[in-house]
Amino acid sequence: ESDSEDSEASEDEQEVKPHLAGNAGSGKKVQKRAEQMAQLLERQREKEKVQDLVSGAKKAQREAKKGTEEEAQDRPVAATTVVGEPPEGSVCGVCKKDFESRSKLFQHIKATGHALLKPSPTESEEKGKKKKR
Repeated sequence: ESDSEDSEASEDEQEVKPHLAGNAGSGKKVQKRAEQMAQLLERQREKEKVQDLVSGAKKAQREAKKGTEEEAQDRPVAATTVVGEPPEGSVCGVCKKDFESRSKLFQHIKATGHALLKPSPTESEEKGKKKKR
């Protein structure tokens, strides 16, 4: 890697020299500009290295995440309800009749008027709320 850096440095220096030679000025000014250009080029190389490291880290994170997603797809999902039994929420609160879907339950409630009121909150639930002034 150091050989490629040396060759890049010499290429950069060759690219900078014509610009410096075209500027009329004392030797100290030219030397100072050459040093500034060298510092700029060095900082640019360092930034590129950091960007390469960051992009490599991001790529590794994406691959790791992709691997966990694939593992999650391979794992069996535990069934929360037994097949063939209606869910708990599909029972009428008034007549206790079971329905095969929530949609059927809502149709029943609308047709028969079996809607229940929600119970009012107790004092313990309101305990944390501030009173209106």
